[in-house]
Amino acid sequence: MFTTVDSRVPANWVARIDELGVVEICPARWQVPMFWDSFYDRNPEAVRVFEEELAEIVR
Repeated sequence: MFTTVDSRVPANWVARIDELGVVEICPARWQVPMFWDSFYDRNPEAVRVFEEELAEIVR
């Protein structure tokens, strides 16, 4: 679904394997239950967390 263009891993990323064996590699704050549902529902707190973590990745 994407192409890796840089081998560096952002400092705020963590890897996690859930109980179904799904691997997630992203900021820990994006891995909390229901985060993406809240984000896509435009929950202000979730949007703020997304923007903070995205800014860290871009830095």
